[in-house]
Formats: sequence, structure tokens, C-alpha cells
Amino acid sequence: MLNGQSILIVDDQLENLKLLSDVLKPLYRVQAVTNGAQALDLLAQGTPPDLLLLDIMMPEMDGYTLCQRIKTCSATADIPIIFLTAKTDSDSEARGFAVGAVDYVTKPIHPPALLARVAAHLALAAQRKKLSAERDEIQRLVQKLTHEIAERERAEAQLRILAKAVEKAPASILITDRDGTITYVNPYFSQITGYTQEEAIGQNPRILKSDQQDKALYQYLWETITQGQIWRGELANQNKAGQLFYESVAISPILDDQGQITHYVAVKEDIGDRKELERIKEDVEHIMRHDLKSLLNPVIGFPDLLLLDDNLSAEQREALTLIRESGQKMHDMINLSLDLFKMETGQYHYESQTVNLIVILHELQGIATTQMQSKNLQLQMCLNGEVLAPETMLLVRADARLLFSLLANLLTNAVEASPHGANIVIELTTPGPVVLALRNQGTVPERIRQHFFAKYCTYGKRSGTGLGTYSAKLLADTMGMDLRMETSDTENTTCIYLTLSVAQ
Repeated sequence: MLNGQSILIVDDQLENLKLLSDVLKPLYRVQAVTNGAQALDLLAQGTPPDLLLLDIMMPEMDGYTLCQRIKTCSATADIPIIFLTAKTDSDSEARGFAVGAVDYVTKPIHPPALLARVAAHLALAAQRKKLSAERDEIQRLVQKLTHEIAERERAEAQLRILAKAVEKAPASILITDRDGTITYVNPYFSQITGYTQEEAIGQNPRILKSDQQDKALYQYLWETITQGQIWRGELANQNKAGQLFYESVAISPILDDQGQITHYVAVKEDIGDRKELERIKEDVEHIMRHDLKSLLNPVIGFPDLLLLDDNLSAEQREALTLIRESGQKMHDMINLSLDLFKMETGQYHYESQTVNLIVILHELQGIATTQMQSKNLQLQMCLNGEVLAPETMLLVRADARLLFSLLANLLTNAVEASPHGANIVIELTTPGPVVLALRNQGTVPERIRQHFFAKYCTYGKRSGTGLGTYSAKLLADTMGMDLRMETSDTENTTCIYLTLSVAQ
């Protein structure tokens, strides 16, 4: 009964091939060839045999040479080879084992003994294959285990670093379970709140709750984090001694592999110093606005008294009118500074009005005359390609005071950026939304182009504060207007575009 194993016989004598085939075929799949070249061709074509019976004395290529050739090829090197030969001397036998044979059988062949030898060597080869596969699997498992150990050691090292960083962090770090019970606080938490780790663990973060915020805030916070989202905001909390302190807080949910919330982590920064500075700043600004407005009252009112004199020349009346209007504009700008603060903090209530844009532009032109004359600049204003006439009406929805300040900031910026003797152009385009394009010579420096409207963003101006374009953008956003900047190195120009809604 065939057992599925295969044997290749190589012998130049046909009667030997027949004898061996008759002995082996009842038990094995047998192939037979008469020379070494045929054997090598057969081995190169497909699956190698499980065992090879090889005659030594053959023409052209003897058995020793063929055995060496087979053993030097990695695909066939492990095939067990049994020499079958009439050479009975010990030197021939020793040479056979030296070139790689596993056994040496002399002729004439004794079938039962040959079958026993073949079966033994096939069993040994199968065992070697099994051991080799097991060795390879063990090696693979060792490599995998080594990699996992290294990964675990790296992870543990990172955890140790993270733990040290959390312990030393200059921010309060608090971890709770999914029900909100505190499971960890770092030393900085204890420093800020006055609660030790032992006192805090097992409690709810409500121990820090003050009466400075309403329930809706905390309800929104809880709804946000229980939905798997991050909540960010500022909280006025109360320490163990009952004293208020302010924190900037970020609370994040921690999810397991199934996406379920297991814990929450809060990272909190003490912003008490910042809050105190903001309060002082606000107080100082209120005082300055009050004092400046008091000083401006005579500047605004005195020209009206002087204008009652009938003996004034036209030039004198024009100068007094300009003083009064400039004083009024300064008064409005002081009020505007308070409004800008409200806009930044989201406290400003904007109401649009119907405004004649042309009137505002001509007022702006009159006030900017002195500044432009100092650099010999010319201001050109046009509507749809035509020179803008003072009596033109172009009604838009805006706040006149806010719009004037916005355009004044942009024009001042254009004047400062323009070279001597250049032209500044304000071009209005209708119909549809009104697009105001303010164009001047010169380009915006590369390093601030992406942050042109950012607060305190300035470059190359000795007295620049970086607040002009910022406040212009803040005013535009408040009034729902689109404000953008384009600058061209090839044309050496900068253009500010402001889109306004037409009054219905």
C-alpha cells in the first residue's frame, strides 16, 4: 500500500532499475533514470523526492559527483542519499559517506534489508523535517517574544517618563472614573487647591465648585464630556480655605478599545494672575478714557464759541471746523476703544444703520490730508471706474462710527506703507454688494502675510503696534463684512478688499 513518499533511483543498468522498482513500488512512488544528467534535470523540475538511491559506477558522471552536486544545492541538500554499488572496499564506502550519503549498500541487493534501510532513513528524514519546523517555529516565537518584551520595556519607560512629567507638571491634573469620582490628582493640584491627594481621592470635583457660575454651565460641561467630546473653558473655583481662584480647564474622556468611556482627565491652568492683570487693565483703560474725554471737551466746544465771531476769515473758519471735527473724531475713537474691548469679549451689541459711504470717505480724505501731504501722496477715489463726486449717494448697512474707524485704520496703514510721491486708490464697485478696494504701492513683508490681521502683528515700523489692521478686522467681523488682503510682488502693490451690504 502506497504511503505517499517518493523515491528516485539512478542506475545505468536497466535490470538493476527494474529490480529496485519491483521491490519499492508496492510501498512508494518510484521514479527511475539512467544517468546523473537526467537526475539533475528531474530534480530541477518540481518537488524533490523524499529519498534517492544512487549507483556509484556510471558513465560521464559517477555517483560521487552527482551526490556532491545534489548536496551543494539548497533545494536538494536535505534529501537522504543511499549508495547502491558493487564496490565493497572500505575506501569507497568512506568516500561515499564523505560526499554526503546517509547509507552505503553493496550489491547484490537483499530486498528485505533494503526496504528496512529505506524505511529507517525516510523516518529519520521526516523526523529531521519535523524538528527543523519546530526549531523554526521556536525561533519565530522567541523573536516575537523578544520584540514584545522590548516593546513593553519601551512602553513602560514611556509610562515612567509620563508619570514623572505629570507629577512635575506646573498644571493641575485630575483623573476621575466614569461616574466622576476622583481617582488621581497630581502635586500641583494639591498646591493650588489645598487638598492633599488622600483628601481628594474618592471625592467629586464638586468640592471645588463656587457660586460664581450657574448650573447651566456645569450641565453643558457634563453633557459634552459624556458624549465623548472635549470641553474647554474657564472656571471660577474655590479652594479648601474657601478662596476663589480661576482656571483654564480642558476635560477629555478616556475610551477603552470598544470606544466606551472609562475615565475623564482634566488639565487645569491657574489664570489668577491673568485675571488680575485684565481687571487692572480694564480699570486703567476706563480711567484713561474718562480723563482723555474730559480734556477733549474744551477742544470740541471752544471752536463753536470762536465760530460765533463774525470777523473770522474763511480760512480761520475752516481751521476751527477741522479742529472741532478732529476733536469729535478723537472723542469717538476713545469711545470706540471701549467698544473694541466689548467686541473682543463678546459683550458688544451691534445694530446696523443706513449710511452714505461717500460722506464717510470724504470725511476720511479731509482728516488724512495733513498726513498724506507730509509724504506728497495723492488719494484717488472712483466708483465703477469714474472719479467719485462729493454729491454721490451710495447707501450701505453699517455703523457710521465703526465704519469710519475701520477705514481710517486701513488708510493710515496704506499711507505708512506707501513710498513718497505715490498714489493711493480707493475704488468702489457696484452693483450688488459694494466692494471697496484700497490699493497702495509696496508689498506686505513675507513673514507677516499669513497673519496680517492678527493682534500685535507688525514688521519694520518703528512705532507700529500691530493693532490697526487687527481692530479693522474686528470691526469688519462685528458688522458682518468681509475683509481680506492681497499683495503682489510682481506688481509691487497691496490691496485691501472690504465687502459691504447695500441698504435696501
